[in-house]
Formats: sequence, structure tokens, C-alpha cells
Amino acid sequence: MSAVNASAAKVRRTNGHAHSVECICPLCGAKIDDPAKAASVLGAQRALELEIEQTVSTRFQRQLADVEARKKTEISRAVREATRTLKDNQAGVVAAAVEAERQKGGKATAEAVAAARIEHAAEKARLEAALTELQQKLAARPAHQIGEPAEQNLHAQIERLLAEHAPSDVVARVGRGQRGADVVVTVTTERSETAGTIIIDSKAHRRWQTAFVRKISEDRLRDNAAFAILSLSPSAFPADREQIAVIDGVILAAPERVPTLVLILRQVVLDNFIQKLGATRSSRKADRLYQFILSPACEAMLTGLEKLARDLAALDQVETKSHQTVWAKRAALVQGVAAIREQLARTIADIVAGGDSA
Repeated sequence: MSAVNASAAKVRRTNGHAHSVECICPLCGAKIDDPAKAASVLGAQRALELEIEQTVSTRFQRQLADVEARKKTEISRAVREATRTLKDNQAGVVAAAVEAERQKGGKATAEAVAAARIEHAAEKARLEAALTELQQKLAARPAHQIGEPAEQNLHAQIERLLAEHAPSDVVARVGRGQRGADVVVTVTTERSETAGTIIIDSKAHRRWQTAFVRKISEDRLRDNAAFAILSLSPSAFPADREQIAVIDGVILAAPERVPTLVLILRQVVLDNFIQKLGATRSSRKADRLYQFILSPACEAMLTGLEKLARDLAALDQVETKSHQTVWAKRAALVQGVAAIREQLARTIADIVAGGDSA
């Protein structure tokens, strides 16, 4: 209780009667005898104390609110800074991981490229060694054996062509070491009569030799052949000739043109036999044929045939590749069907094997 209240306190006597204690002014310390004035002073003092208390309480609440606002601001700023720091750290971690993976992938790629280069170099060295060995073997072979693969290829081409257009004709390859031309075509009639022969010599040499014509001319006279064809590689043609030429009754032609020439010449042989022309008339007919073979018109036809043949071969390759793609897809689908069927059968077998206990 305050001093003012103490000054105005009432004291109860032993006989039960209350009396007022003297009142002292809290400001000047003087005694206040008047009870009304003392009550007024005490009321004013009480109001002042309440105002002071209210002011202090309001100021305290305001200061507390300011402190709380500053704390919230500081907390929000700290949270934002912590979030930004965390994001920066995460970005750094991700960037470091990406860089590590990139370096790892780059290293793996470099290693794979290096391995591929080493493998390619080894394969190249192996192929070059094999090519050198093959060249040495070819250089060591006699001149008459160099053209053997070309002879086989020429024989196969003529055989395929005549099997389509003149199946009764006989295409024979003279064995190595035997006298005569490399390939002999026997022209036959529909009644299986021999109308005549066409002989072909293949020379896959690097340069022209006059002995080529002399040798096949002798074979023609000995075998009584109607025509003689000399198949030459481009480098083996005479200096002033290319693709096709006629020397001393012998037709010189590039390997690509020989099968077509055989088809043309066999028709002449067949016509001469059917008409039973004499030697003189047959020779004049052959001369006119040689003139046509050497003409620009025949050259254009043969060139056109060669282009069409190449286009057909290219088309066959494209078609074969397309078929292979379809076949590969079909095989993959068949395997997929088989795998699902196997899985289905296995699942059914498991269900059946489980019985009724499930």
C-alpha cells in the first residue's frame, strides 16, 4: 500500500469503533485535517498513478511491437539469405556434377575414339600387308595366268545371257594349258544343228601386244570359227583405239560389250547357216557387220545398253537392301511374338501347377 493510502487508512479500536488516521500531503508533507480535501488529494494521486501506469504500459507495448517487427524482418531476411545460399550451393553441386559427368563422358569418348583409331590402323596395316602379298603373287604368276579371273567372269556373263536368249547354244571354257581360245560358243538351230562357232579370248594385260590378234586368228582358222572376239582391259587397247575396234577380222572389245556382241554375232551365224551362204557372200556380210559395229550408231546403242545395265544393277542393289530391311523387321516381330507366346504359356503352366490352394 502507498504512503498516501497509509495516511488515509482507518484503524479500528478494541471497542469496535473506527477512526481516521491523520492525512499527510505526499507533495509538501503538511498535515491535512480536512477529510474532503484529503480524499481529493488521494483521488488525484490515484489518477496520476493510473495515467503513469497506462503510459508506461502503452510505451512498453509499442516497444515490444517494434522489437517483434524488427525480429520478424531479421528472420525473413535470414531465411531469404539462407534460401539463396542453399540454392547457390545446390546449383554449384549440380554444375560440379554435370561438369564431372561431362569430363567423364569426354574421357570415355576420347578413349573409344583412340581405341577405334588403333583398331582401324591395325586393320589397315593388315589389309595393306594382304594386298602387298597378293600383288607379289600376281607379279610372280606367268602372263597367261593373270587373266584367269576375267576369263571366268566373261564365261559366266555369256552363259547367263545365252541361257535367256538362246538356251540351245553351248558355252564352253577351254581348260588351262589346252590349245585354243578361252571361251567357245557353239551356235545351234532349233533342230539342234550346229550352225557355227564364235571364239573369245580374254587378255587382262596392262599393254597392247600384236601377238594377241595373231594368236586368236590362228585359233579361228584352226577351229573354223565364224567370228573371233578379243576381250581387252582398257589399258590393253592399241594407242589409237578404245572400247571397240576391228583388226584383221578380229573384233577387239571391252569386257562389258562382249556378251552383247556375242548375241549379235550368233544371229548372223544362224542366218548364214539357214540361208546356206557361200564363203564369199559370208565374208561380204561380215564386212558390212564390222562397218556397223564401228559406226557411231552402234557405239550409241552399246553405250545405252551399258548404262541401262548399270542402272539395273544399281536398282537390284537398292531392292535387295530394301528386302533385307523388311526381312530384319519381320524377324524382330516374329521373335517378339514367340517371346510373348512363351511368356503366356509359362504363366498358364504356373497357374495350372498351383492347383486349388491359391
